[in-house]
Amino acid sequence: MVAAWGDLIVDGRSRALDHALLGLVPDGPGQATFELTRPLARFDGKLFGGTAIAVAVALAEVETARPSLWTTVQFIAGDTTLGDRFRCTTEVLAEGRSAAQVRVTAHVDGREVFCALGATAHRKPERVEATFERFPSVPAPETAAPFQLPIPAALRAEASKALRNIEMRSAPPLEGSPAPATHLTLWARVPGHPATPAVMAYLADMVPLSIARAARRAGGGTSIDNTMRFSGAEADEWILLELDPHLASGGYGHGGVLVWSPSGELLATGGQTASLLLFD
Repeated sequence: MVAAWGDLIVDGRSRALDHALLGLVPDGPGQATFELTRPLARFDGKLFGGTAIAVAVALAEVETARPSLWTTVQFIAGDTTLGDRFRCTTEVLAEGRSAAQVRVTAHVDGREVFCALGATAHRKPERVEATFERFPSVPAPETAAPFQLPIPAALRAEASKALRNIEMRSAPPLEGSPAPATHLTLWARVPGHPATPAVMAYLADMVPLSIARAARRAGGGTSIDNTMRFSGAEADEWILLELDPHLASGGYGHGGVLVWSPSGELLATGGQTASLLLFD
């Protein structure tokens, strides 16, 4: 375990920008806080699900000095608001030579808001390396048009405030791409921040939007759970989100996401369940 986080180096890579992005402040062994600010919130001022899983990834990494392998977050309370101070506890449940099992919990004013379980791990050399998904053929991020959230004009100004540190561009598959028509492909980045596991998790929280879109509705959702699994590779800034809606039933939706580098390397996979919200 890394006492007080040291210099925020994980397997030779700095995580200082992750902690700056999320406003994480150490508060004793295994303890940290962050304030819910506009960039970390949804447009309605409540906690953005991508913030929660990014915080869990970032804290697990620095507590174990190992890169994230997987993390799953369960959302317990949704009644958060701008200015809330989250108090996070990171526990290393088991630690071996390669992998460590970690739990992160977050509270506001004594009530638990989310909890996460996951693992961090050093990569094992000379083991099997393979990818079984196909990189979709899409326009490069430099030539892609900005992505407009499919929400009513009355909400667009508020939404732009919440997402002002995220840049997204449309990436419709080119002719002959293997991506199914229901998939939504988007370029995403936090300008000035490399695509570390925490940043990928922060950006990938878009599955509910893709579910509403596949159903030909305008909407999104409130995450009930969010899971990310990482290959160990990272990208400079831009990542391609290939969002895969699975189903919607009874007001809830399930779907997945593949995270690609611009060169076509599969960086991460993920999945979400959400309570769907419709805007139309």
